[in-house]
Amino acid sequence: MVSTKYLLYKIRLSQRGVLRRSRATGGSDWSAVLSEELPEGLSSSGRESEGTFFETTTSTRVVSRLPVVPKHLAVYSYFSKFNEESLGRIRSRYQVSEDVVLRIPNSDEQACSHAEDVALYESTLTAGLRFPVQPFIRELLDFLSLAPGQVAPNRWRVIISFMVMWKESNDGLDDITVEEFLYCFEPSQIAASPSFWTFRNRDNLVKLVEGLPSFNRGWKNGYFFVCGDNSERLPEESDDFIRIQRTWGIPSPSALNRPTFTPVWKDRILRVHSLFNRQYTHYIQPELLFRHSFGPEPNATILSLIQTNEKRKATMKINKSKLKKKILDEEIAVVQATDDGPTICRSHGLVAKRAEAAITELDFQEYANARTKNISKLMVHSLIRAVFELNKEKRGLIAAVEAVKVDLIAKEGDVKAAVEARDEAMKEMKHLMGQVEGVRAAAVLDYKASEAFEDNNLQCFYSGFEAFRKQAKEKYPNVDFIEFQPYDNTNSMNDDGGRGAEGNQTDDATT
Repeated sequence: MVSTKYLLYKIRLSQRGVLRRSRATGGSDWSAVLSEELPEGLSSSGRESEGTFFETTTSTRVVSRLPVVPKHLAVYSYFSKFNEESLGRIRSRYQVSEDVVLRIPNSDEQACSHAEDVALYESTLTAGLRFPVQPFIRELLDFLSLAPGQVAPNRWRVIISFMVMWKESNDGLDDITVEEFLYCFEPSQIAASPSFWTFRNRDNLVKLVEGLPSFNRGWKNGYFFVCGDNSERLPEESDDFIRIQRTWGIPSPSALNRPTFTPVWKDRILRVHSLFNRQYTHYIQPELLFRHSFGPEPNATILSLIQTNEKRKATMKINKSKLKKKILDEEIAVVQATDDGPTICRSHGLVAKRAEAAITELDFQEYANARTKNISKLMVHSLIRAVFELNKEKRGLIAAVEAVKVDLIAKEGDVKAAVEARDEAMKEMKHLMGQVEGVRAAAVLDYKASEAFEDNNLQCFYSGFEAFRKQAKEKYPNVDFIEFQPYDNTNSMNDDGGRGAEGNQTDDATT
Protein backbone atom coordinates (compact mmCIF):
# COMPACT_ATOMS: atom_id res chain seq x y z
CA MET A 1 0.00 0.00 0.00
CA VAL A 2 1.20 3.47 -0.87
CA SER A 3 0.18 4.80 2.56
CA THR A 4 2.57 2.36 4.29
CA LYS A 5 5.28 3.10 1.75
CA TYR A 6 4.95 6.81 2.32
CA LEU A 7 5.15 6.29 6.12
CA LEU A 8 8.36 4.26 5.70
CA TYR A 9 9.62 6.98 3.37
CA LYS A 10 9.10 9.62 6.10
CA ILE A 11 10.92 7.43 8.66
CA ARG A 12 13.79 7.01 6.19
CA LEU A 13 14.03 10.77 5.78
CA SER A 14 14.19 11.24 9.57
CA GLN A 15 16.93 8.62 9.86
CA ARG A 16 18.85 10.30 7.07
CA GLY A 17 18.69 13.63 8.93
CA VAL A 18 19.99 12.05 12.16
CA LEU A 19 22.82 10.38 10.30
CA ARG A 20 23.71 13.64 8.58
CA ARG A 21 23.88 15.55 11.86
CA SER A 22 25.98 12.81 13.52
CA ARG A 23 28.46 12.84 10.67
CA ALA A 24 28.68 16.61 10.72
CA THR A 25 29.39 16.71 14.45
CA GLY A 26 31.80 13.76 14.29
CA GLY A 27 34.14 15.43 11.80
CA SER A 28 33.15 13.30 8.84
CA ASP A 29 33.92 14.35 5.32
CA TRP A 30 30.18 14.85 4.76
CA SER A 31 29.83 18.59 5.16
CA ALA A 32 26.65 20.01 6.71
CA VAL A 33 27.50 23.61 5.76
CA LEU A 34 24.77 25.59 3.95
CA SER A 35 25.21 28.35 1.40
CA GLU A 36 24.58 31.14 3.89
CA GLU A 37 27.55 29.88 5.94
CA LEU A 38 29.91 30.34 2.97
CA PRO A 39 31.47 33.62 1.86
CA GLU A 40 29.23 35.68 -0.37
CA GLY A 41 29.23 34.46 -3.94
CA LEU A 42 29.90 30.77 -3.19
CA SER A 43 27.32 27.99 -3.52
CA SER A 44 27.31 24.64 -1.78
CA SER A 45 28.91 23.14 -4.86
CA GLY A 46 31.96 25.37 -4.46
CA ARG A 47 31.37 27.84 -7.29
CA GLU A 48 32.53 31.43 -6.99
CA SER A 49 30.79 34.44 -8.42
CA GLU A 50 32.78 36.42 -10.95
CA GLY A 51 30.58 39.53 -11.02
CA THR A 52 28.62 41.90 -8.82
CA PHE A 53 25.20 40.27 -9.29
CA PHE A 54 24.40 36.57 -9.02
CA GLU A 55 21.98 36.67 -11.94
CA THR A 56 24.66 37.88 -14.34
CA THR A 57 27.15 35.24 -13.28
CA THR A 58 28.18 32.22 -15.28
CA SER A 59 29.94 29.71 -13.06
CA THR A 60 33.40 28.44 -13.80
CA ARG A 61 33.16 25.77 -16.43
CA VAL A 62 31.96 22.49 -14.97
CA VAL A 63 32.99 19.19 -16.49
CA SER A 64 29.74 17.56 -17.73
CA ARG A 65 28.80 14.42 -15.87
CA LEU A 66 27.55 11.23 -17.42
CA PRO A 67 24.00 11.55 -18.74
CA VAL A 68 21.28 10.52 -16.32
CA VAL A 69 18.75 9.76 -19.06
CA PRO A 70 19.34 7.86 -22.33
CA LYS A 71 21.09 9.92 -24.95
CA HIS A 72 18.47 9.15 -27.61
CA LEU A 73 15.71 11.08 -25.81
CA ALA A 74 14.53 14.38 -27.27
CA VAL A 75 15.56 16.38 -24.20
CA TYR A 76 19.15 16.30 -25.47
CA SER A 77 18.14 18.21 -28.60
CA TYR A 78 17.29 21.37 -26.62
CA PHE A 79 19.90 23.92 -25.52
CA SER A 80 19.26 26.90 -23.29
CA LYS A 81 18.62 30.28 -24.91
CA PHE A 82 19.34 32.13 -21.64
CA ASN A 83 21.88 34.91 -21.32
CA GLU A 84 22.78 37.45 -18.66
CA GLU A 85 19.82 39.66 -19.56
CA SER A 86 17.50 36.66 -19.24
CA LEU A 87 18.72 35.92 -15.71
CA GLY A 88 18.24 39.56 -14.73
CA ARG A 89 14.68 39.45 -16.04
CA ILE A 90 14.02 36.23 -14.11
CA ARG A 91 15.30 37.70 -10.87
CA SER A 92 13.24 40.88 -11.30
CA ARG A 93 9.96 39.43 -12.58
CA TYR A 94 9.77 36.58 -10.05
CA GLN A 95 11.44 38.38 -7.13
CA VAL A 96 14.31 35.92 -6.74
CA SER A 97 16.30 36.76 -3.64
CA GLU A 98 19.93 37.85 -3.97
CA ASP A 99 21.12 34.87 -1.92
CA VAL A 100 19.76 32.43 -4.51
CA VAL A 101 22.49 31.79 -7.07
CA LEU A 102 21.39 31.56 -10.69
CA ARG A 103 23.73 30.67 -13.51
CA ILE A 104 23.63 30.34 -17.28
CA PRO A 105 24.11 26.77 -18.60
CA ASN A 106 27.33 26.07 -20.42
CA SER A 107 27.06 25.45 -24.14
CA ASP A 108 27.25 21.67 -23.66
CA GLU A 109 24.85 21.45 -20.68
CA GLN A 110 21.34 20.21 -21.18
CA ALA A 111 18.66 20.38 -18.52
CA CYS A 112 19.20 16.72 -17.63
CA SER A 113 22.99 16.57 -17.76
CA HIS A 114 23.86 17.92 -14.30
CA ALA A 115 23.82 16.25 -10.90
CA GLU A 116 24.89 19.13 -8.61
CA ASP A 117 22.73 22.10 -9.59
CA VAL A 118 18.97 22.22 -10.10
CA ALA A 119 17.78 22.79 -13.68
CA LEU A 120 14.63 24.93 -13.79
CA TYR A 121 12.51 26.07 -16.71
CA GLU A 122 11.14 29.59 -16.76
CA SER A 123 7.70 28.07 -17.38
CA THR A 124 7.93 26.59 -13.87
CA LEU A 125 8.24 30.07 -12.34
CA THR A 126 5.47 31.34 -14.61
CA ALA A 127 3.28 28.56 -13.19
CA GLY A 128 3.79 29.95 -9.66
CA LEU A 129 6.89 28.30 -8.17
CA ARG A 130 8.86 30.63 -5.91
CA PHE A 131 11.99 30.36 -3.78
CA PRO A 132 12.59 28.83 -1.37
CA VAL A 133 10.75 25.79 -2.73
CA GLN A 134 8.03 24.55 -0.38
CA PRO A 135 8.54 21.29 1.56
CA PHE A 136 5.50 19.65 -0.08
CA ILE A 137 7.00 20.12 -3.54
CA ARG A 138 10.37 18.76 -2.44
CA GLU A 139 8.73 15.76 -0.74
CA LEU A 140 6.61 15.03 -3.82
CA LEU A 141 9.58 15.16 -6.19
CA ASP A 142 11.78 13.13 -3.84
CA PHE A 143 9.05 10.50 -3.36
CA LEU A 144 8.67 10.15 -7.14
CA SER A 145 12.44 10.42 -7.87
CA LEU A 146 11.78 13.26 -10.29
CA ALA A 147 13.74 16.44 -10.89
CA PRO A 148 11.81 19.74 -11.24
CA GLY A 149 12.63 19.92 -14.96
CA GLN A 150 10.85 16.62 -15.61
CA VAL A 151 7.43 18.02 -14.67
CA ALA A 152 5.47 19.55 -17.55
CA PRO A 153 4.31 23.21 -17.23
CA ASN A 154 0.61 22.38 -16.88
CA ARG A 155 1.37 20.00 -14.03
CA TRP A 156 3.29 22.75 -12.22
CA ARG A 157 0.14 24.86 -12.52
CA VAL A 158 -1.80 22.00 -10.95
CA ILE A 159 0.71 21.55 -8.11
CA ILE A 160 0.79 25.23 -7.17
CA SER A 161 -2.98 25.63 -7.58
CA PHE A 162 -3.63 22.59 -5.40
CA MET A 163 -1.40 23.94 -2.65
CA VAL A 164 -3.27 27.26 -2.60
CA MET A 165 -6.73 25.66 -3.01
CA TRP A 166 -6.10 23.42 -0.02
CA LYS A 167 -5.21 26.46 2.06
CA GLU A 168 -8.16 28.48 0.78
CA SER A 169 -10.67 25.70 1.49
CA ASN A 170 -9.73 25.35 5.19
CA ASP A 171 -8.85 28.94 6.16
CA GLY A 172 -5.12 28.31 5.82
CA LEU A 173 -5.00 25.64 8.53
CA ASP A 174 -3.95 22.53 6.58
CA ASP A 175 -1.33 21.89 3.94
CA ILE A 176 -1.83 19.32 1.25
CA THR A 177 0.17 16.10 1.71
CA VAL A 178 1.90 13.90 -0.84
CA GLU A 179 -0.63 11.13 -0.16
CA GLU A 180 -3.57 13.44 -0.80
CA PHE A 181 -2.04 14.72 -4.01
CA LEU A 182 -1.29 11.22 -5.31
CA TYR A 183 -4.79 10.14 -4.40
CA CYS A 184 -6.08 12.78 -6.81
CA PHE A 185 -3.43 12.46 -9.52
CA GLU A 186 -1.61 9.61 -11.20
CA PRO A 187 1.98 10.30 -12.39
CA SER A 188 2.31 9.41 -16.05
CA GLN A 189 5.23 9.73 -18.46
CA ILE A 190 4.42 11.77 -21.57
CA ALA A 191 4.56 9.36 -24.51
CA ALA A 192 5.51 12.05 -27.03
CA SER A 193 8.29 13.41 -24.76
CA PRO A 194 9.93 10.56 -22.80
CA SER A 195 11.56 11.58 -19.48
CA PHE A 196 8.93 14.34 -19.03
CA TRP A 197 6.05 13.58 -16.66
CA THR A 198 2.49 14.75 -16.15
CA PHE A 199 -0.19 14.12 -13.51
CA ARG A 200 -3.50 12.77 -14.77
CA ASN A 201 -6.79 13.07 -12.89
CA ARG A 202 -7.61 9.67 -11.46
CA ASP A 203 -11.39 10.29 -11.74
CA ASN A 204 -13.92 13.12 -12.19
CA LEU A 205 -14.34 13.59 -8.43
CA VAL A 206 -10.78 14.91 -8.11
CA LYS A 207 -10.83 17.03 -11.28
CA LEU A 208 -10.49 20.29 -9.37
CA VAL A 209 -8.22 22.62 -11.40
CA GLU A 210 -9.81 24.23 -14.44
CA GLY A 211 -8.76 26.47 -17.33
CA LEU A 212 -5.43 24.79 -18.07
CA PRO A 213 -3.98 25.59 -21.52
CA SER A 214 -4.52 22.91 -24.13
CA PHE A 215 -0.86 23.06 -25.16
CA ASN A 216 2.46 24.70 -24.23
CA ARG A 217 5.14 25.56 -26.74
CA GLY A 218 8.67 26.92 -26.80
CA TRP A 219 9.50 26.19 -23.16
CA LYS A 220 12.06 23.38 -23.40
CA ASN A 221 14.95 25.67 -24.30
CA GLY A 222 14.16 28.19 -21.55
CA TYR A 223 16.11 26.62 -18.68
CA PHE A 224 18.79 27.81 -16.26
CA PHE A 225 20.57 26.40 -13.21
CA VAL A 226 20.00 27.18 -9.53
CA CYS A 227 22.98 26.59 -7.23
CA GLY A 228 23.20 26.02 -3.49
CA ASP A 229 20.71 25.33 -0.71
CA ASN A 230 19.21 28.80 -0.29
CA SER A 231 16.64 28.07 -2.99
CA GLU A 232 15.19 25.05 -1.20
CA ARG A 233 15.49 25.38 2.59
CA LEU A 234 13.00 27.33 4.68
CA PRO A 235 14.46 29.30 7.63
CA GLU A 236 12.62 27.12 10.17
CA GLU A 237 13.82 23.81 8.70
CA SER A 238 16.56 21.78 10.35
CA ASP A 239 19.65 20.31 8.75
CA ASP A 240 17.84 17.13 7.67
CA PHE A 241 15.53 19.00 5.29
CA ILE A 242 14.56 17.26 2.05
CA ARG A 243 16.57 18.56 -0.87
CA ILE A 244 15.36 18.99 -4.42
CA GLN A 245 16.05 16.05 -6.68
CA ARG A 246 18.97 16.94 -8.97
CA THR A 247 19.23 13.96 -11.29
CA TRP A 248 16.45 12.98 -13.63
CA GLY A 249 14.86 9.71 -12.62
CA ILE A 250 11.86 7.42 -12.93
CA PRO A 251 9.30 6.70 -10.17
CA SER A 252 9.20 3.21 -8.79
CA PRO A 253 6.09 1.16 -9.75
CA SER A 254 4.82 1.20 -6.16
CA ALA A 255 5.00 5.01 -6.07
CA LEU A 256 2.49 5.16 -8.93
CA ASN A 257 -0.20 3.24 -7.01
CA ARG A 258 -3.16 5.15 -5.59
CA PRO A 259 -3.07 5.63 -1.80
CA THR A 260 -5.85 4.19 0.34
CA PHE A 261 -8.83 6.52 0.58
CA THR A 262 -9.67 8.05 3.99
CA PRO A 263 -12.77 10.00 5.11
CA VAL A 264 -10.53 12.96 5.98
CA TRP A 265 -9.40 13.27 2.37
CA LYS A 266 -12.97 13.03 1.15
CA ASP A 267 -13.96 15.93 3.40
CA ARG A 268 -11.04 18.04 2.18
CA ILE A 269 -11.73 17.25 -1.48
CA LEU A 270 -15.38 18.19 -1.05
CA ARG A 271 -14.32 21.49 0.54
CA VAL A 272 -12.12 22.22 -2.48
CA HIS A 273 -15.06 21.31 -4.73
CA SER A 274 -17.10 23.96 -2.97
CA LEU A 275 -14.72 26.72 -4.10
CA PHE A 276 -16.56 28.98 -6.52
CA ASN A 277 -13.52 29.79 -8.67
CA ARG A 278 -11.31 26.87 -9.68
CA GLN A 279 -9.44 28.58 -12.51
CA TYR A 280 -5.72 28.03 -12.09
CA THR A 281 -4.92 31.66 -13.03
CA HIS A 282 -6.66 32.81 -9.85
CA TYR A 283 -4.51 30.65 -7.56
CA ILE A 284 -1.06 31.50 -8.95
CA GLN A 285 -1.42 35.25 -8.40
CA PRO A 286 1.51 36.70 -6.37
CA GLU A 287 -0.80 38.19 -3.72
CA LEU A 288 -2.40 34.79 -3.03
CA LEU A 289 0.96 33.03 -2.96
CA PHE A 290 2.23 35.57 -0.43
CA ARG A 291 -0.92 35.27 1.72
CA HIS A 292 -0.19 31.57 2.23
CA SER A 293 3.62 31.97 2.51
CA PHE A 294 4.27 30.31 -0.83
CA GLY A 295 6.07 33.33 -2.27
CA PRO A 296 7.49 36.79 -1.42
CA GLU A 297 5.35 39.85 -0.92
CA PRO A 298 4.74 41.49 -4.30
CA ASN A 299 6.66 44.75 -4.63
CA ALA A 300 5.43 47.88 -6.38
CA THR A 301 6.91 46.80 -9.71
CA ILE A 302 5.11 43.45 -9.63
CA LEU A 303 1.80 45.01 -8.58
CA SER A 304 2.10 47.58 -11.35
CA LEU A 305 2.85 44.85 -13.88
CA ILE A 306 -0.17 42.85 -12.69
CA GLN A 307 -2.41 45.88 -12.96
CA THR A 308 -1.10 46.66 -16.44
CA ASN A 309 -1.69 43.08 -17.57
CA GLU A 310 -5.23 43.12 -16.19
CA LYS A 311 -6.00 46.36 -18.03
CA ARG A 312 -4.47 44.99 -21.18
CA LYS A 313 -6.57 41.82 -20.96
CA ALA A 314 -9.73 43.82 -20.35
CA THR A 315 -8.95 46.14 -23.26
CA MET A 316 -8.22 43.23 -25.58
CA LYS A 317 -11.46 41.56 -24.55
CA ILE A 318 -13.46 44.73 -25.24
CA ASN A 319 -11.69 45.36 -28.55
CA LYS A 320 -12.23 41.77 -29.56
CA SER A 321 -15.95 42.06 -28.85
CA LYS A 322 -16.21 45.39 -30.73
CA LEU A 323 -14.27 44.06 -33.69
CA LYS A 324 -16.41 40.96 -33.87
CA LYS A 325 -19.60 43.02 -33.77
CA LYS A 326 -18.30 45.40 -36.43
CA ILE A 327 -17.32 42.58 -38.75
CA LEU A 328 -20.68 40.88 -38.34
CA ASP A 329 -22.49 44.17 -39.02
CA GLU A 330 -20.44 44.73 -42.17
CA GLU A 331 -21.17 41.21 -43.28
CA ILE A 332 -24.91 41.72 -42.93
CA ALA A 333 -24.77 45.03 -44.82
CA VAL A 334 -22.48 43.99 -47.67
CA VAL A 335 -22.56 40.27 -48.27
CA GLN A 336 -25.44 39.01 -50.43
CA ALA A 337 -26.74 35.50 -50.07
CA THR A 338 -25.83 33.18 -52.92
CA ASP A 339 -26.78 29.66 -53.82
CA ASP A 340 -23.21 28.55 -53.18
CA GLY A 341 -23.16 29.95 -49.63
CA PRO A 342 -20.61 32.37 -48.10
CA THR A 343 -16.88 31.98 -48.65
CA ILE A 344 -13.87 33.74 -47.16
CA CYS A 345 -13.75 35.89 -50.31
CA ARG A 346 -17.33 37.09 -49.85
CA SER A 347 -17.67 37.09 -46.07
CA HIS A 348 -15.38 38.96 -43.66
CA GLY A 349 -17.32 37.41 -40.81
CA LEU A 350 -16.44 33.91 -41.98
CA VAL A 351 -12.77 34.87 -42.02
CA ALA A 352 -13.08 36.20 -38.46
CA LYS A 353 -14.81 33.04 -37.27
CA ARG A 354 -12.13 30.81 -38.76
CA ALA A 355 -9.34 32.96 -37.37
CA GLU A 356 -11.04 32.95 -33.95
CA ALA A 357 -11.21 29.17 -34.07
CA ALA A 358 -7.51 29.00 -34.93
CA ILE A 359 -6.34 31.42 -32.20
CA THR A 360 -6.96 30.12 -28.69
CA GLU A 361 -7.29 31.86 -25.34
CA LEU A 362 -3.68 30.94 -24.62
CA ASP A 363 -2.57 33.15 -27.52
CA PHE A 364 -4.36 36.13 -25.99
CA GLN A 365 -2.78 35.35 -22.61
CA GLU A 366 0.65 35.37 -24.26
CA TYR A 367 -0.15 38.76 -25.79
CA ALA A 368 -1.13 40.04 -22.35
CA ASN A 369 2.09 38.84 -20.72
CA ALA A 370 4.46 39.75 -23.55
CA ARG A 371 6.63 42.80 -23.84
CA THR A 372 6.03 45.28 -26.63
CA LYS A 373 9.00 44.07 -28.66
CA ASN A 374 7.64 40.51 -28.61
CA ILE A 375 4.15 41.42 -29.83
CA SER A 376 5.19 41.37 -33.49
CA LYS A 377 6.63 37.87 -33.10
CA LEU A 378 3.48 36.65 -31.39
CA MET A 379 1.32 38.18 -34.12
CA VAL A 380 3.37 36.43 -36.78
CA HIS A 381 3.05 33.12 -34.94
CA SER A 382 -0.70 33.58 -34.56
CA LEU A 383 -1.14 34.48 -38.22
CA ILE A 384 0.94 31.50 -39.26
CA ARG A 385 -1.17 29.29 -37.05
CA ALA A 386 -4.36 30.75 -38.54
CA VAL A 387 -3.05 30.08 -42.04
CA PHE A 388 -2.07 26.58 -40.98
CA GLU A 389 -5.57 25.90 -39.64
CA LEU A 390 -7.17 27.23 -42.84
CA ASN A 391 -4.83 25.12 -44.95
CA LYS A 392 -5.65 22.14 -42.77
CA GLU A 393 -9.36 22.75 -43.37
CA LYS A 394 -8.68 23.13 -47.10
CA ARG A 395 -6.80 19.85 -47.16
CA GLY A 396 -9.66 18.21 -45.30
CA LEU A 397 -12.19 19.48 -47.84
CA ILE A 398 -10.01 18.38 -50.76
CA ALA A 399 -9.68 14.94 -49.18
CA ALA A 400 -13.46 14.79 -48.76
CA VAL A 401 -13.97 15.71 -52.43
CA GLU A 402 -11.45 13.07 -53.51
CA ALA A 403 -13.27 10.51 -51.36
CA VAL A 404 -16.57 11.43 -53.03
CA LYS A 405 -14.91 11.08 -56.45
CA VAL A 406 -13.61 7.64 -55.54
CA ASP A 407 -17.05 6.67 -54.29
CA LEU A 408 -18.67 7.90 -57.51
CA ILE A 409 -16.15 6.00 -59.62
CA ALA A 410 -16.86 2.85 -57.62
CA LYS A 411 -20.62 3.34 -58.02
CA GLU A 412 -20.17 4.04 -61.75
CA GLY A 413 -18.33 0.75 -62.06
CA ASP A 414 -21.15 -1.02 -60.22
CA VAL A 415 -23.73 0.54 -62.58
CA LYS A 416 -21.69 -0.43 -65.63
CA ALA A 417 -21.41 -3.99 -64.36
CA ALA A 418 -25.16 -4.11 -63.74
CA VAL A 419 -25.91 -2.86 -67.30
CA GLU A 420 -23.54 -5.45 -68.77
CA ALA A 421 -25.20 -8.16 -66.69
CA ARG A 422 -28.61 -7.04 -67.92
CA ASP A 423 -27.46 -7.09 -71.57
CA GLU A 424 -26.00 -10.54 -71.10
CA ALA A 425 -29.27 -11.76 -69.58
CA MET A 426 -31.27 -10.32 -72.50
CA LYS A 427 -28.94 -12.01 -74.95
CA GLU A 428 -29.30 -15.30 -73.13
CA MET A 429 -33.10 -14.92 -73.05
CA LYS A 430 -33.23 -14.29 -76.83
CA HIS A 431 -31.08 -17.34 -77.37
CA LEU A 432 -33.39 -19.44 -75.23
CA MET A 433 -36.46 -18.07 -77.03
CA GLY A 434 -34.90 -19.03 -80.39
CA GLN A 435 -34.27 -22.51 -79.05
CA VAL A 436 -37.87 -22.75 -77.83
CA GLU A 437 -39.17 -21.58 -81.23
CA GLY A 438 -37.05 -24.14 -83.01
CA VAL A 439 -38.23 -26.88 -80.69
CA ARG A 440 -41.86 -25.80 -81.21
CA ALA A 441 -41.52 -25.81 -85.04
CA ALA A 442 -39.84 -29.21 -84.95
CA ALA A 443 -42.60 -30.54 -82.72
CA VAL A 444 -45.28 -29.27 -85.12
CA LEU A 445 -43.55 -30.89 -88.10
CA ASP A 446 -43.15 -34.15 -86.22
CA TYR A 447 -46.80 -34.07 -85.24
CA LYS A 448 -47.97 -33.39 -88.81
CA ALA A 449 -45.93 -36.31 -90.02
CA SER A 450 -47.35 -38.68 -87.41
CA GLU A 451 -50.31 -41.14 -87.77
CA ALA A 452 -52.07 -39.40 -84.91
CA PHE A 453 -52.26 -36.25 -87.02
CA GLU A 454 -53.79 -38.24 -89.95
CA ASP A 455 -56.28 -39.96 -87.65
CA ASN A 456 -57.37 -36.66 -86.18
CA ASN A 457 -57.82 -35.15 -89.64
CA LEU A 458 -59.96 -38.10 -90.79
CA GLN A 459 -61.99 -37.96 -87.61
CA CYS A 460 -62.65 -34.26 -88.15
CA PHE A 461 -63.53 -34.89 -91.83
CA TYR A 462 -65.98 -37.66 -91.05
CA SER A 463 -67.61 -35.67 -88.28
CA GLY A 464 -67.98 -32.67 -90.56
CA PHE A 465 -69.37 -34.75 -93.47
CA GLU A 466 -71.96 -36.43 -91.24
CA ALA A 467 -73.04 -33.04 -89.88
CA PHE A 468 -73.33 -31.71 -93.45
CA ARG A 469 -75.47 -34.68 -94.59
CA LYS A 470 -77.88 -34.26 -91.67
CA GLN A 471 -78.32 -30.55 -92.30
CA ALA A 472 -78.85 -31.16 -96.06
CA LYS A 473 -81.49 -33.86 -95.40
CA GLU A 474 -83.38 -31.44 -93.14
CA LYS A 475 -83.19 -28.77 -95.82
CA TYR A 476 -83.99 -31.04 -98.69
CA PRO A 477 -86.11 -33.90 -97.31
CA ASN A 478 -87.01 -35.20 -100.75
CA VAL A 479 -83.42 -35.80 -101.71
CA ASP A 480 -81.78 -39.00 -100.70
CA PHE A 481 -78.34 -38.21 -99.33
CA ILE A 482 -77.54 -41.80 -98.53
CA GLU A 483 -75.84 -42.02 -101.84
CA PHE A 484 -73.27 -39.49 -100.66
CA GLN A 485 -70.59 -41.38 -98.76
CA PRO A 486 -67.06 -40.25 -97.69
CA TYR A 487 -64.08 -42.06 -99.12
CA ASP A 488 -62.87 -44.87 -96.92
CA ASN A 489 -59.33 -43.54 -96.89
CA THR A 490 -57.28 -40.65 -98.12
CA ASN A 491 -55.13 -42.74 -100.37
CA SER A 492 -58.02 -43.70 -102.67
CA MET A 493 -59.10 -40.06 -102.76
CA ASN A 494 -55.70 -38.77 -103.51
CA ASP A 495 -54.71 -41.41 -106.02
CA ASP A 496 -57.51 -41.28 -108.59
CA GLY A 497 -60.24 -39.12 -107.15
CA GLY A 498 -62.73 -42.05 -107.33
CA ARG A 499 -64.70 -43.83 -104.74
CA GLY A 500 -63.37 -46.60 -102.72
CA ALA A 501 -64.97 -49.99 -101.90
CA GLU A 502 -68.60 -49.76 -100.96
CA GLY A 503 -68.39 -52.40 -98.24
CA ASN A 504 -66.77 -50.27 -95.62
CA GLN A 505 -68.49 -46.91 -96.17
CA THR A 506 -71.28 -47.40 -93.67
CA ASP A 507 -68.91 -48.48 -90.90
CA ASP A 508 -66.56 -45.59 -91.58
CA ALA A 509 -69.29 -42.97 -91.49
CA THR A 510 -70.62 -44.14 -88.16
CA THR A 511 -67.31 -44.51 -86.35
